[in-house]
Amino acid sequence: EELSGGIDGLSGALASIGIGLGAGEIISSTNEIDKAMNGLQAQTGLTDKEMVKFNDEMLDLYKNNYGESIEDLSMKMGKVMQVTGEVDPSKVKELTKNAIVLEETFGSDFNAKVRGVKNMMNHFGLSSEEAFDLFAKGSQLGLDYTDELGDNVAEYGGNFAQAGYTADEYFQLLKNGAQGGAYNLDKVNDSINEVKNRLGDGTIEKNIGMFGEGTQTLFKKWQDGDATMKEVIDSIVGDINNCENEQQALTMAATAFG
Repeated sequence: EELSGGIDGLSGALASIGIGLGAGEIISSTNEIDKAMNGLQAQTGLTDKEMVKFNDEMLDLYKNNYGESIEDLSMKMGKVMQVTGEVDPSKVKELTKNAIVLEETFGSDFNAKVRGVKNMMNHFGLSSEEAFDLFAKGSQLGLDYTDELGDNVAEYGGNFAQAGYTADEYFQLLKNGAQGGAYNLDKVNDSINEVKNRLGDGTIEKNIGMFGEGTQTLFKKWQDGDATMKEVIDSIVGDINNCENEQQALTMAATAFG
């Protein structure tokens, strides 16, 4: 909501200034192309027939100045296919291009971003474009301040989806934590992971009386499958924020979040 353009905006900006090789440069020899194609085929096990379409997509990216070299593009397309399982040449091309845009713009880790995007697609049901948009906007907001956004999303994203958060809500929490002074994103992710564990292992159930009636009702509904874990967590946070006794608020926070 705070930014527009997302990954397309970044891609357009990079295209206007040129990334990788200059527009006037050309591939030095057919041997270089052959080597890159052979590398991609070795990485992925594609047949000669399947390679024809991938050749076209790879060369199109290269001609538009994506990647440091044709071999670099070959390795990155292969990594995208290995991580995501995608076999459609046009989709592999788009995933590779967007990951390169983030890498070139923010200096982020290519492989980590691909893993994070794959996680977002699997657990939140996003398209690759939607997932890359979140990463682009999140990076613009400084969420990659410890160079771990991709790895954190890959590791924890599924937990948040399971708890009932949308992808936008998940990234909003990461933003809140980062701007609220969290040492790193791992601490932000761990806080929600911890309350999920305490909801599941009986810790909160044993101490449910310290929370408000609304939270107690939601907790029972969650146990019966009629409420999400997110709704219970939101209610717990509301109880903590609305508590006038500071010691009691700290006790609630420690019980829920450790």
